[in-house]
Amino acid sequence: MIGISSKNCQVGDLWLESLLKEKFKFIEINHRWTSMAYNDKNIKNIKKTLKKYSAIATIHSGTSDLLHKNRIIDQQQRLLLKTEIIFAAKIKAKIVSFHLPKHLDHKKDKNKINNFFKEILAFAKKYKIQLLIENDSNGPWSTAEDFLPYLKKYKSLKFLIDIGHLNRSTKAGI
Repeated sequence: MIGISSKNCQVGDLWLESLLKEKFKFIEINHRWTSMAYNDKNIKNIKKTLKKYSAIATIHSGTSDLLHKNRIIDQQQRLLLKTEIIFAAKIKAKIVSFHLPKHLDHKKDKNKINNFFKEILAFAKKYKIQLLIENDSNGPWSTAEDFLPYLKKYKSLKFLIDIGHLNRSTKAGI
């Protein structure tokens, strides 16, 4: 499915409406690029607007440093992802996508990554949310080899290929 990210819209209370008026039916909500807050008023308005335009929304996580070495930062990032999962369920979105940070080595940090996936996939399952891990544009987490072991191990984890990231990675000589 092809849609547009809220990253590509005006900031303000009418960001969702502005995209839907342009006839987009699939919106990736990325709260880092909108003035949206996770509260009951926004949840009600988003649900109403999506219904009005018969649109579908997904959530792109605002996490940037999952599995950080600093315990407090790690907890904050996990809580943000869990908040986004709950928010997705409340607006009837079915998907939350996220990136793994470049500091994680998919070979060296296997135990840490596996424990994270067990925790977050179980949490998402309670809310009936599908988690998609998204490719990056270069370096770690930009090739199939980085993701395949985890996609094979965790059947409920799916993959989102961002063609913009893919395009940049191929131009970077990956």
